[in-house]
Formats: sequence, C-alpha cells, structure tokens
Amino acid sequence: MGPQSHSQRFSPFQTSSITAASLQVRLVQQYWSSTLACHSRSNSRSSSFCPCCSSICSSGPSKACQDSSMFLNTKEPRALAASPAWFVALMPAAIAPGALGDSEVLRWVMESLICYQGVTFGLPGFLSLAIFLSPMMEVMPRIRRDKDVGRLPLLPYSAMAVTGVIWSAYGLVAGHPAVLSINAISTILGLHYWYVFRQHCPPGADWLPYSMATHQAVLLTTIAASGAAVMLLPYATCASLLGPIADVAVIIMFGGPLAATFTVLKEKSTRSMPFGFTLAINVNCNCWFFYAYFVLDDPFIYMPDAAGILLSTIQLSLFWRFGIYR
Repeated sequence: MGPQSHSQRFSPFQTSSITAASLQVRLVQQYWSSTLACHSRSNSRSSSFCPCCSSICSSGPSKACQDSSMFLNTKEPRALAASPAWFVALMPAAIAPGALGDSEVLRWVMESLICYQGVTFGLPGFLSLAIFLSPMMEVMPRIRRDKDVGRLPLLPYSAMAVTGVIWSAYGLVAGHPAVLSINAISTILGLHYWYVFRQHCPPGADWLPYSMATHQAVLLTTIAASGAAVMLLPYATCASLLGPIADVAVIIMFGGPLAATFTVLKEKSTRSMPFGFTLAINVNCNCWFFYAYFVLDDPFIYMPDAAGILLSTIQLSLFWRFGIYR
C-alpha cells in the first residue's frame, strides 16, 4: 500500500452530533479493524481514507464519518508535487522522501491524533499550538503590563496570520486536513496578537519592520489572492501556485525574530527576542520536517521547515550567548 496523500482531496467540513467519548471509542475500534483489513488488500487502489477514524477500506468511510468529518477519496487527481526523481535516486531507500508513508500507525499519529467534530490534526499540529500560544503566555502579558511593545517586531505576528491564510488554502486544495485545521487556528491567533500589538505600538514605529499600513496591506492582499486562487483555479494548479508562496511566507515568519538580532548584539540582551517562541519554532520545525519528508514526501512543506530549523538554531545561539531575558 503506497502513501495516500499524493492523490487525495477532501470535501468541506460538515457538522456532527457525535460526542467526544464515542468518537474516541470508534477511533480505536475502527483503526485496528481497518488496519488488519488493509493488509489483506495491500494492492487495492480504490480505497478511501477517513481522517476522523483513521480507517482505510474499499467500502469507504462509514456514514457516521461522512457526516462528521472530511474524507479523502484516492480516486481524485493528484494535487501535490513530490520530491524530484533525481533527488530520490540519490538517497538510500531507508531515508528517501516518503520512506515511511506506508505506516498507518505513523499516519494516525501525524495526521489524526486529535479529532473532534470533523477537525483533525496530529502531533505536528499539536506542537504547532506551542508556537501559536507561546506569545499569549510570554509576550502579550508583558506588552499589556508595560503598555508598550518596546522594540519587539510586529513581523512574527503578522507573518503568523499571513502564513495561516496561505497554508489553510494549501491544505484545502492539497488534501491535507491536518494542515488546514491547525493553520486556521494560526490565522485567528495571529490576528489577535496583531490587535494587542497595535493597541500599544507608538505611532511612527520604524522597527516593525516597515509600517503598520504595509503589514495590513499584505494581509488583505493575501486573503483576497488565496481566496481567488482556491475558487477559480484547478486544485493541482492552485497547489503548485500556493506552495512556493507559502514557503516564502513561512521562512519570513521563522526569521522574524532575527529582525531584532542587531538590537540583541548592541544591547547584549535578548529583551527583544522571546525565548519561548523561538524554542517552540525549533521543535515544531523538526516535527513537521519529519512528517513532510518521511510520510508525505511534500517538498512544499519540508523545505521551509529545514530552513526554519537553521534559522531558529541561530536565534537560540543568541540566548546561549546573552542569556534569557526575564
């Protein structure tokens, strides 16, 4: 049985009345029964994958799952780009892109570990919450307490909202519900942090970088362009267009705290660079890289995460040099 994600698309969210308790019971029962059934039909290519109960069977998702979640039909045309053939040929089979794509247990951990009311995400998405919630625990209370943003850049928070929009659209057209759901949360939280930042940011701030109006224009343009691409373009074309744009945006988000690097070096203090946010980015990038490289074989996801690992490691080295500001 080969990896399923390259040929998947899913239908829109539908509401369910199934309780969380019954959802957990069905997840365990159907996962093991469907896994055993799939091993006896390893050559079948007409199966459907239900991220709500992690089942794969020729008869498709159950009626309850269809009513409560998105299901992915493997008969849909392939929407994702895989790693280049020459790159795969150079890699030993054990560490080649997509080498672990056949593991249904690993897919469950990475894609469907958490599932409620049709919203699914796995371990990478759970770790992403550490990034998205970190400013709420560390930076936002400090801003409210001081009634000033200090020299903190707006870029990490505006980039969080912008990348959330783009990756949500990519997850929709590429058939990754785990990517869609967690990035929808990213968009909402990014906008909240932006609102708090704007309330306490002095007029004419020149360290954001760029002006507040520029950040707003980029966000509105991103929402309009992503929405138009999803509605007007074929899914395969849309995925190929949104993928590189999302890569650029996420690298900007990972490098956001680097905008304060010169301030850190000048003041010999990490006051302008939050430690929790930077550490969460590093751990999260490692998990997403593993998932995108070994399971999905999706270079649009694993390439920017490789860059994120490098950038966040550089940022963490500044804390090692100057200590953590408290």
